[in-house]
Amino acid sequence: MSTAPLTAKQARRQAYVAKLERCLTEYKKIVLVSVDNVRSFQIAQIRRLLRGKAELLAGKNTIIKRVINQLNDDKLKKLLPYIKLNVGFVFTNGDTSAILKAFKKTKRKAAAKAGIIAPTDVVIEPMLTQSGPDQHGFYAALGIDTKINKGKIEIVNPVNLIKKGDVVTPSHATLLQKLEIDPFFYSMSALNLYDDGEIYDAAILEIDDSVMEAKWNTGLEAFVSLALGTNFPCLPAIPHIFMDTAKAFVGAGVEADITEIPLVKRVKEILADPSKFAVAVPAAAAAAAPAAEPAKKEESDDDEIVGAGGMFGGDSSSSEEESSSD
Repeated sequence: MSTAPLTAKQARRQAYVAKLERCLTEYKKIVLVSVDNVRSFQIAQIRRLLRGKAELLAGKNTIIKRVINQLNDDKLKKLLPYIKLNVGFVFTNGDTSAILKAFKKTKRKAAAKAGIIAPTDVVIEPMLTQSGPDQHGFYAALGIDTKINKGKIEIVNPVNLIKKGDVVTPSHATLLQKLEIDPFFYSMSALNLYDDGEIYDAAILEIDDSVMEAKWNTGLEAFVSLALGTNFPCLPAIPHIFMDTAKAFVGAGVEADITEIPLVKRVKEILADPSKFAVAVPAAAAAAAPAAEPAKKEESDDDEIVGAGGMFGGDSSSSEEESSSD
C-alpha cells in the first residue's frame, strides 16, 4: 500500500519537529525569549549573529508542548508552564552573554500603534509642534497644556502620556504620529533560562565574568579583614601578616636602638633627619629606571634590501649570489 506524498506544509512541519527534537536533546541550556513585535528581518539578523554559538527556534506552542511530552523527559517537562504567548527558544551549550548581545544589536525603533501594550513610559518634552491653531481642541482633550507660538501649537510642560504596561489608545498613537515620535524599541527579550532541568529568571543572564570577579574581590577583601582582625592565619592574609610583622620588627628595633640591622639603622637616620627621606625617594626611582640601550650600528641600504627580500619570501643568499655574479 503506497502512502500519499507529503504536502509542502507537512514536510516543513516534519522538518521542524525533527529539528526541535534534536535541539532539545543536544543542548543543555535554553533561553526562553519573547518575540512580541519582532520582525522577520530581526530574527534573520539574530540567527546570523548567533551562528556557531546558538540556535534560534520558534513555532506553535501546541507543537512544542507535544514534542516535549513525547520525549518523556522530566527535566524538559519543567518548561511546559513557561510555553505561552509569543515565546521562542534559543539553544546553546556555551556562554549566554552572546545571546543578550545579539538582542541588543538588533533592537529597532518603532511607532506606537493603537492597541499594543507599552513596553516603556512615554514622556513628551516641551516642544514647538507643526500643528496649527485649529488642532488646539485635540491637544486639550488629551489634557496637554499648550499655547500658540508663531502660528503653531507649542507644548508648554512635559507630558506623561503613556505608562509602561498601559494600552496605547488611538489618540495616543495619533498624537505621536503628528509629533513624528517613535517612542518604542523592539527586539527579542529574555524571559527565563533553562539549565539542565532548572529554571531561572532572566536577570541571571546579566551576570557575566566581570560581575562575578567584582563580587569575588569584595568577598575576599572582607574575609581578609576579618582574618586579620581575629588573628586567624589564612593564605590570602599571609602577605598582610608578613608586612605587619616586618613593620613591628623594624619598630621594635628602632625602640631598642639596634643599629646592627641596616633597615633599622636607615629608619633611625630618617627619623633623626626627615630631609633624608626626600633625597631617598628620587634616588630609588632613578635606580629603578632601566639602563639605556647602547646605540645600534647603522645598517646600510643594501642590508635593508636583503632583509626585505627574505621577509617577502625570497632567499637572501640567492640575492647575494646574483649581485656577485654581476
